Amino acid sequence: MATTDKEIMIKASPEKIFNYVLKPSNLLQIWPSLIDIKNERLLPKGGYSAKWMYKMGGMHFQGSSEVVDIHPNCWLTSNTHGALESTITWTFRSKENQTRVTLTIDYRVPSTLIGRLTEVFVINMNDKEADLMLDNLRTKLEES
Repeated sequence: MATTDKEIMIKASPEKIFNYVLKPSNLLQIWPSLIDIKNERLLPKGGYSAKWMYKMGGMHFQGSSEVVDIHPNCWLTSNTHGALESTITWTFRSKENQTRVTLTIDYRVPSTLIGRLTEVFVINMNDKEADLMLDNLRTKLEES
């Protein structure tokens, strides 16, 4: 299991950031390798489930995700299933006029990629993608 753990400070309220990342279709605007979101559905206890398509190492992967733990404006955790298995946790902590956003992704590198690329390369690529995603989130929410 590999882990990506990144943080960023964003000049926006925890509520604004939480509400944005909670909705899977919004992630298409900030997550470069996320190609498509379908069947987005609000869950009874909050959060969403959705079907997704993702590109990694030049290959396309499909699966589903579902929010499994949620505390509004503080954190949310979703699990993905299918071609990519992961647990994604977003944490939001207010500090003065900013919010510290932490993104933690625990995932298994798909065996179909190991034959084409080294695991270390895939992990480094995913770390850079997480940094870019958080930078995109900051840009999106500080401008609006």
